[in-house]
Amino acid sequence: MTRQDAGFYALESTNNPMYLGLLVVLDNAAGVLDRARLAELVQRRLALTPRYRCRIREVPFGLGRPVWVPDDAFDVDYHVVRIELAGAAGDGRLRLFDLVGELAARPLRRDRPLWRIYLVDDLPDGRSAVFVKSHAALVDADTGADLGHVILDPGRTARSVAARPWEPGRAPGDVELVLDALGRLARRPQAGMEFALRKATDAAAAAGDSAAAAVRAAFGGGAGAGLNGPTSSQRRFAATYTRLADYRTIQDRTGAGLDDAVLAVIAGALRGWMFSRGVVLTQSSAVRVLAPTTVRDDGTPDAAVTSMLVDLPVGEADPVMRLSHIRHARDVNSGVEDIPNAPERTLVNLAGFAPAGLHALGIRAASRFAQHTYNLVITNAPGPSRSMNIAGARMLEMYPVLPLLRNQTLSIGVTSCHGKVCHGLTADRAAAGDVDVLTRELDKAMEEMLDACR
Repeated sequence: MTRQDAGFYALESTNNPMYLGLLVVLDNAAGVLDRARLAELVQRRLALTPRYRCRIREVPFGLGRPVWVPDDAFDVDYHVVRIELAGAAGDGRLRLFDLVGELAARPLRRDRPLWRIYLVDDLPDGRSAVFVKSHAALVDADTGADLGHVILDPGRTARSVAARPWEPGRAPGDVELVLDALGRLARRPQAGMEFALRKATDAAAAAGDSAAAAVRAAFGGGAGAGLNGPTSSQRRFAATYTRLADYRTIQDRTGAGLDDAVLAVIAGALRGWMFSRGVVLTQSSAVRVLAPTTVRDDGTPDAAVTSMLVDLPVGEADPVMRLSHIRHARDVNSGVEDIPNAPERTLVNLAGFAPAGLHALGIRAASRFAQHTYNLVITNAPGPSRSMNIAGARMLEMYPVLPLLRNQTLSIGVTSCHGKVCHGLTADRAAAGDVDVLTRELDKAMEEMLDACR
């Protein structure tokens, strides 16, 4: 593993699984997509994401970083699962989102490659859903490709992918891993420092949680203080979409950027959600968000990824003023931290986009910030501008499902999808079980913003 992969892998705990998900809602009225076809498609596309055939082996005694080893018992049928959402008529979307929340929190077996794909059938109106769940360390930082990305096709007919014979090879044993790690420690003294730091970090994790809470309390925490705290092992997921054309209208009327408009609508939604929870807001109340964003404005296959801290003015009643504050803050803080090693062209290769890879890079960037410096992570990545398909079933909606970092009780992922802006909200069930209220507030905030722009 690279140092970055290993560091991200080490973030995982029972209450903070580092799984990145992508929920795709499909028109499957013709029944073209079933488990067998999905498994066959996945099997063919694994050549594009070879890491998905590997499992993670930890070096005994923690002497080195975990390593990727081929899974000699790899079986695609284990990883592709069908779930029948029986009796979902009427409330099918809510039941689907509840299921995704449950699946997002369910641990994956460490002796297998850390991913699964769920096909959810029997949704209303002839729809099905595919939920791709991968450990965030699996997403290749060099290409941005993940399995949820490569199974999508621009046409109803699956594109041809060159067959690449795969042999699992021999996985190293414990003795071999230890000897290799000791050799690295001898050759690279800095590796010993990394080992010591890793052990110290592990020992201080619990104390770090308490310290972060103390720092946050000492500085008041602000309106967003309720978004930070210990998390449980359970999750809730909620989702909604707004129209990309509405954000274009806001851009035309105000001159603001698309990312500014997205954050302004989310700020309005957070304001309404906080009022529903009895939070007292003043004119100066703000929620500090870490907003790794991806910009692709010129239609070329370039993706610039940047991360910045932005205060969302949830205490401001005027939606246009909220937008103005955010626009100014982003102008001041633009380029605070570029995500290192973000490959500008390969991130949007193949089908022309790679939202899951960009969300993964955003979460990795967020993990490097001190816990007490922000209340909420919001990632924003471009999706496909045209209709996509999975084994002939047309994609209708696509929602990111983000993990919760330590002491974060809510995360929001935003992805555009041929005319829609899809919001996926992951929340801790104990701390933010009312996250579905926030999705309704997003719709209200958009209406409020459009009215103010007329």
